Amino acid sequence: MEYLGGHNLFTKHFVIGCWINPNKSIDCLNSVSNFLQFVEEDWGMDKFKKRIQYLCYLEEIDLLYFKCIVEKFASNYKKNFPYSEKEDFLKQIFDYTIYELEEIISRDYTWIGQIPNETDFIFYYDYDYKSNEFLIYVVPEDKTIEYFQQYYKRVIKIIQEIKYEEEQAKTFIPIVNDEKINIQRLDSITNKLNELEQKDVLNIIQVDFIEFFRDAKLTKKEQINFIDNQIKGMYLSFPDTPRTDFFIERLKRLKEAIAQPQLITKPKPELTDKLITFNSNETIEKLHTELKGYFLNKEAELLKVLQGELLTELILFPHNQNRFVEVFKRLKYNGFILSTPTEIKDWICSNFTYVKTIGIKKSVENFNENSVWDVLTKAKCEPSKKNRICETDWLPFIKQDLRKKEAENEKL
Repeated sequence: MEYLGGHNLFTKHFVIGCWINPNKSIDCLNSVSNFLQFVEEDWGMDKFKKRIQYLCYLEEIDLLYFKCIVEKFASNYKKNFPYSEKEDFLKQIFDYTIYELEEIISRDYTWIGQIPNETDFIFYYDYDYKSNEFLIYVVPEDKTIEYFQQYYKRVIKIIQEIKYEEEQAKTFIPIVNDEKINIQRLDSITNKLNELEQKDVLNIIQVDFIEFFRDAKLTKKEQINFIDNQIKGMYLSFPDTPRTDFFIERLKRLKEAIAQPQLITKPKPELTDKLITFNSNETIEKLHTELKGYFLNKEAELLKVLQGELLTELILFPHNQNRFVEVFKRLKYNGFILSTPTEIKDWICSNFTYVKTIGIKKSVENFNENSVWDVLTKAKCEPSKKNRICETDWLPFIKQDLRKKEAENEKL
């Protein structure tokens, strides 16, 4: 565990010019060779020759399972370093993982696609101006770079929000004899569980337990006692194994949910950081009128996202990103948006793509978080007057020095 801080758990790196592990169980070794062969033989890849720094294969771990792993690491770390704080734990165990995932999230990728001799992966690149070299990022053929950027945001959130506290003593609450639990019902549930032993443990916990309780018509108290008995049995039969800890963690959460029935029968909607808040519905309607011409055949989706709804797909703005972002900067300093600049940035990056133009070449890209932030906070990143859109009487452009002067007058 002490060496994890120097490794990224979610990538495989192959640095060009370094020794490659001959272990044939590494599933992407053939892909590395195939890509390098493609670069050497294809005339269209000339610019990449001798200028590739590394290939980075992006990977994922089931988030629920990963959360349990992090919690177990935190518990063991606290046990070995009793005077440590959360910052110590994160630095020693996940420092490089967080750093590199943030780098992956922030980069501006160009799509290469699949190559003729390699169909299991899709390739992207980013040109690193510091090293003057190409960085190649590789994802499975059924995923995209955007998928992993969004996934890694969730990973970082899980790591940073982990609870770091004293380990609680493990206690067991056996079934009480006078609870009059229906043995026939209990046997029925246990038999069904035994039939599902080979199934995915998450499905057993999240779906099957609840269905079994409903089928057997167990009371809330009977359900809790049954779960306590299962936890005790797991500890006694399979002590100190990762699978046991993972299974028991799911059981404990189910028990907490049962203690508050509304969490099962009437789940509360999860809070999301992808919402945006305007000062009125009238503003939303006026903004939709101004913007809908840029979103042909997506006018309804545009209205939904302006109203704060989450879409199942990103919608495309057909011009450079600074033209779109500057509209929301204007909305903010004119008092029409109540959200913070950070919330505006996250909302734009989570819901829109744009058309990037370099010379005659055009490509669809995700909004870059750093670029969006610069437009929202810096005058030099704003589009020129002729490139501004949605400049109306109700949404005027105000120069930064005038905005500062108005702000100073308000303070007086």
